[in-house]
Amino acid sequence: MFGHQYFRWLMGEFDRVNGTTADVNLSDADANAGELGVGIMLDYKADSHLALAFVTGSAIGFTTQAIDQYGTTSAAVYRNLDVREKSGIPFIQVPVKKGQPIALSVPRPHSMAEFEGLGAASYGNRVITATTTGFLSSSTARRTPLSVERGGWKEAQSGELVLAFMEQANLTPYTAGNVRIRIKFTAPYLKP
Repeated sequence: MFGHQYFRWLMGEFDRVNGTTADVNLSDADANAGELGVGIMLDYKADSHLALAFVTGSAIGFTTQAIDQYGTTSAAVYRNLDVREKSGIPFIQVPVKKGQPIALSVPRPHSMAEFEGLGAASYGNRVITATTTGFLSSSTARRTPLSVERGGWKEAQSGELVLAFMEQANLTPYTAGNVRIRIKFTAPYLKP
């Protein structure tokens, strides 16, 4: 099990794929400023097998490193490195600078993870809970088919890839007021 307060990998296997982050928006206000944390779903751009982007209704995997405008070039980043434990061994969560390559984790079917978020479909929000068709709530039914928009989870709509199913939607959130969900990944298929 690994992750942080808004994303946690629970069980299962995953593969790794690589891509570049030049076309990934860091925030709604400014595509080049801000930070995307771990657990954000990304896909390849339609015209590229290397460039990663947000694709509504589709994703290939999730980030396991933050992406920001500085990467490890900022002295402030070094002072504030996030030291975590993985398998009992301390490691440092180093952000990747936008434009640099990153590895995405591609979950295999039946793997499970938790995601937490609140609000509209915005870059960096892991769980869409407002204003978007298919938004989720803490009462979303188990086995609801899920897809993504701007990297966050929502109920899959016709013509979108189903990437996972809702396992539990009423988990206790890390931040009060957020919605925390547990999902089970599936082999992607197109929702009729």
